[in-house]
Amino acid sequence: MKWKNLAQAALATAAFFALPCLWSGRAVAAPVIYTDRAAFNLAAGGGLSFESFESNPISGATVTYGNLSFKETFGTVDHFTNTALVNFFSAATTDGQNSIWYDDNDNSVSTLTFGLASPVTALGFDITASENNTVAIGGDLNSSINLTANTPSFFGIIDTTTPFSNVTITAGGGPNVGFDAVAYGRAIPEPSTLALLGLGLSGAALFALRKKIRGA
Repeated sequence: MKWKNLAQAALATAAFFALPCLWSGRAVAAPVIYTDRAAFNLAAGGGLSFESFESNPISGATVTYGNLSFKETFGTVDHFTNTALVNFFSAATTDGQNSIWYDDNDNSVSTLTFGLASPVTALGFDITASENNTVAIGGDLNSSINLTANTPSFFGIIDTTTPFSNVTITAGGGPNVGFDAVAYGRAIPEPSTLALLGLGLSGAALFALRKKIRGA
């Protein structure tokens, strides 16, 4: 009976550590793509850096905001700005008064290099195009997002197994492309990691107790 009670206690401990994983519903596979910011924030676990481009306006072919850099290549305009957007593209500003945007130009296909100063495991941002478009997301990533004209969409990715620092954005057809409310950093360990640790510790304790009882 004593052995049975000890075993039950150990199993209860394992279940306690596993509950956070089951309750939160966070994905354990990587990479995981998110189209909902709330779900992305929950999975990332907080503590991410945030940029909404509210500093003094910056213009040029390459611009830098803190640990973020943006560079456009292959286009005929090569220009970024975070000033308030013109009327036909105002929807790209989703946080504060400004966002960053560039003009892909009607006769060119630009590639935006979205660089991070150091590798991260979580990146999320609002993205808007002035025309319906399928935007390819490459570099260290391999994904895409379908955009409706002048309608902000959220794109987020968490990859806890392979940190990344280079992201490219390619939109065909010459739309204006804007970004705002960028969140980036290292996601905290998934609850599944805690659950596995708890199960391992409980198993070790169970083995030790069983050995002690047999030796008594």
